Amino acid sequence: MKTRRRLSVVRGTVAAAVVAGGVLAGAVAQADTAFGPIQVLNYAKTSDGKCLDVKSEDIERTPLHARVQAWDCSGASEQQWSSHPYAQVPVGEFGVLETLYQIKNLRTGECMEITGDGSLVTGVQADEVPCGTGSIAAIANQLWIESPSGRGDQLSTWAAATGGASLCLDLKGDSNDNGTPIQQWTCNGTLAQVFGGALLSS
Repeated sequence: MKTRRRLSVVRGTVAAAVVAGGVLAGAVAQADTAFGPIQVLNYAKTSDGKCLDVKSEDIERTPLHARVQAWDCSGASEQQWSSHPYAQVPVGEFGVLETLYQIKNLRTGECMEITGDGSLVTGVQADEVPCGTGSIAAIANQLWIESPSGRGDQLSTWAAATGGASLCLDLKGDSNDNGTPIQQWTCNGTLAQVFGGALLSS
């Protein structure tokens, strides 16, 4: 049985978890949560069951920089994600604390990022790298911050947020095709940039 759940942040606490396009309130990293594996759905394609997926061909070659794409939801491990609240940072003129998250793929154990060389550029496909443990500045391209948007949540890297760029995780071209890249694009409020989650239960 699948239970759909909106992804939303608990402001000012670390008792929340972003899940590749959103935040699952009350959860922490998969090892610590009772919620179990999570599939991440793009809301524009929810009825078609499109999930964030790490490209298998890339994983078989090397998981380093394996690309993230949209694919029919299957429950496969490359479509399951967990998240880890990494740090809290003050945001905006009032310094409201927001949580930054790493988003880890179950199959590879690596974290989703926008590659550092393209962290302020539109059209760069999300990929994954070993989860960093350094300073916030050193791994800013794999730390994610969310903002509520309509039916789900938008995600931006901390690198983009601090670089002054309005860039969001995005389903390229709002396409329904399997293999459509998940990329970084100018935030525009469309459903191609809104994500939510479905919990898997046995």
